[in-house]
Amino acid sequence: MFSDDISIDFAEAICNSDNIDTLVEDYYFGTDTHYIDIVMNRCDKAKCLRDYQNLFLQITDTYSRQQYHLACIGLFAIADGLMADISTMKKSTSFEKRIKSIEQKMADKIELDTIDRRTFFIHLQFDSLGDNLSNSVFGFSDFTRDEPNELNRHWLLHGRTHKTYSRYDFLKILLWIDQLVFLDSIINITSGGDDK
Repeated sequence: MFSDDISIDFAEAICNSDNIDTLVEDYYFGTDTHYIDIVMNRCDKAKCLRDYQNLFLQITDTYSRQQYHLACIGLFAIADGLMADISTMKKSTSFEKRIKSIEQKMADKIELDTIDRRTFFIHLQFDSLGDNLSNSVFGFSDFTRDEPNELNRHWLLHGRTHKTYSRYDFLKILLWIDQLVFLDSIINITSGGDDK
């Protein structure tokens, strides 16, 4: 999931790319870390992450020490909490129900005639995730089968994973959190979200 405002040139590069993962990884980690630093700073300052501030600081410290496995576990915990907060479904553990709730809140709050590129792109990705949850990091996994190559929340948080995690795995979850932070700023403007 890509969370920055997307330029027309970068959108064309995505459309023409044979490997979007490489393109996104180069964008955030290429010649410098400017863009990843911006995302981490944006998340660090987000009002909706205040209750998770201590954990987020520990995660970014762990990331800086290249301990990506631990950092990914922490980011998934924050993403899970943010989804509960934004959807206002504190008792639900169903990703599908919380995603649908957030999608409905987006539909209620976002006017299509005033939508900007970033909001549009995030809306598309979020809508696609809701339709393809089983093929995402939140998809259910059968632990009697081989571990998937893709990043998977179930395998990681339920202690079944045996793979090595990378900074790109960390980035994927961080961008998901960045999207949730952005959506919270639209959905919950009057109830503590960041200013638009």
